[in-house]
Amino acid sequence: MSENELMNQNYDLLIGDMDSVVYRACCACPEGSPESHALHNLENIVDKMLDVVRPDAYVFYLSGDKNYRYDIATIRPYKGNRKQPKPAWFYETREYLMNMWGAEVTDGIEADDACTIAQAEAHENGQVSVIASIDKDLDQMEGWHFNWVKNHFYHLTNHQGWCNFYHQMLVGDVTDNVVGVTGVGKKNAERILKGATDKSDLHQRVENEYKRVYGSDWDRVMLENGRLLYLQRKPNDEWSLNV
Repeated sequence: MSENELMNQNYDLLIGDMDSVVYRACCACPEGSPESHALHNLENIVDKMLDVVRPDAYVFYLSGDKNYRYDIATIRPYKGNRKQPKPAWFYETREYLMNMWGAEVTDGIEADDACTIAQAEAHENGQVSVIASIDKDLDQMEGWHFNWVKNHFYHLTNHQGWCNFYHQMLVGDVTDNVVGVTGVGKKNAERILKGATDKSDLHQRVENEYKRVYGSDWDRVMLENGRLLYLQRKPNDEWSLNV
């Protein structure tokens, strides 16, 4: 489909990852700005999502304090490199999203997981859903996506989603403090995965790199990284070394 066709498609459900919306709304305010400025920024973003996508319904998700990934991270503390304090009006904008837009706060998982679970459920129910987010992590999920900063719609197949996931397994995630395979950068990761035919092929290529770098400890490192990076498709979903 062309960009124009995507923008004019009827979407049954918009699934909003609101963590990045909150940060964007707050961080766009000059230091010392009043709360009303952050809320105005927030409303502009939400209005844009709804005006452009024009869904029949929407669900918005915010990450709660609890996240199972903190408990399984042993190599590096999950998100342990995030030392900056929350921006001004962070909690107020979250509260506003909950009260005015019905945003749901996740319990034990991240907003990203809630988004991919909702997308998977929509697919099962025959709905046309779209994830609205600027977070690259969500690109491991098949289906429609909408980047509200770039005003860009795009669609990912199941294979493309797994390619993006296994690419992360190789390069890691600096933002979340996940190591990946030491010494494998983006260019090498693309070379390693190029031409892979299916999920099993992708998995085996990545497994070979973990074995090469981590030796007898490869399975422990790969399993931990996979469970940190994988976004759930159903509640209590866990990534496994067995494909």
